Amino acid sequence: MAQEYFDFTNDLIFRWVMEHEENCLAILRAILPELKITAVKRRENEHPGQLPDL
Repeated sequence: MAQEYFDFTNDLIFRWVMEHEENCLAILRAILPELKITAVKRRENEHPGQLPDL
């Protein structure tokens, strides 16, 4: 049986991580440290219904 691999490129995993402000901020800071990001602003889903609720 092949093992399904869930990584950061999986839509559901990405969405779950990015829905939590502290996770989103930590990831953006790690990827773009030179920007010195201090906060993130939550936006409503632009395409509701495309992914199941978690």
